[in-house]
Amino acid sequence: MKQNILTKKRNLQDGEIIPLYFDEAFKIMFANPEHLEILTLLLSRILKVEYKDIVGRVSLAPLSIPNHTLGEKKTERDVVVSINTTNSKKIILEVNVKKKFYQSIMDRNIFYMQEVATSGLEEGADFENLDITFLVNFNTFYVDKINKKVFDEYVFRNEEGYILSEKQKVLNINIVECYNLWYDNNYQGMFEPYEEDLMLLSAAMCVTKQKDFESIIEHVRTKPEIKNLMEGVLTEMTEDEKMWGRFYNKEEEEARIWAGIRKEERAEALEEGINKKTKDVVINMYKQKLDIDLISSCVNIKKEEVEKIIQDYLSLNKKD
Repeated sequence: MKQNILTKKRNLQDGEIIPLYFDEAFKIMFANPEHLEILTLLLSRILKVEYKDIVGRVSLAPLSIPNHTLGEKKTERDVVVSINTTNSKKIILEVNVKKKFYQSIMDRNIFYMQEVATSGLEEGADFENLDITFLVNFNTFYVDKINKKVFDEYVFRNEEGYILSEKQKVLNINIVECYNLWYDNNYQGMFEPYEEDLMLLSAAMCVTKQKDFESIIEHVRTKPEIKNLMEGVLTEMTEDEKMWGRFYNKEEEEARIWAGIRKEERAEALEEGINKKTKDVVINMYKQKLDIDLISSCVNIKKEEVEKIIQDYLSLNKKD
């Protein structure tokens, strides 16, 4: 039976572990400077390069003090990584635990990425001098519910669809679907070797039992010593009562998640209400045979938006 990975438990029973989709657990596994081999393995699969080509070249940016206010995203990024290569790269890794996608998530992604990419850019410098910057989100949902890709990559494009920059990308990974593919043993042949390893590592972020974690890691193509290191880190994390007592708390975690969701739902509902009111005003003014330019000026939206509202209205009310 598939598990609901968003169900939290206050106490760990024998054989249970803190799932890595928790921000703090994710950082302990992947953002510890004492065992960068684990992070290097993950990065090599994300970038589709050999582990040996980036090992020893990975460094972590210092993390700021987290903001634990309920309903707010922690102010620090989960993991900020620099890879010392001929083409300088910076990577932001995040774990986003939400039950629903909101546009503000994507807006925040773009802000984060641009902030990191431009942090070392001198005033007036050409944007071609930007570092290559990836933002990798390990989500519990599909960002695009139509294409439903496990690995969904985004780049900046203009209105005509032309790519504006290859230097900034957002990669969204649905870790729940990765877990389901592993659970059903239904992933063979779906991915290339690098992607399959990334799918397995992502699935491992969802499990709540050590035996399941070990079963997944067993199939990842990497050195046995890295697998042993990952299992050792997980064991230490699970045995640290202070750690799981503080971070693996059902009421606190669910309150934090749902406070954020309710906040965004209210904002979304408000925006929908404003949009509906604006559309009603546009249609009423159109019925009064007012000029489109005048309507645009009165409701303070672009002429093209006014025309689209009117066209949608006419399409819905077209007589057979």
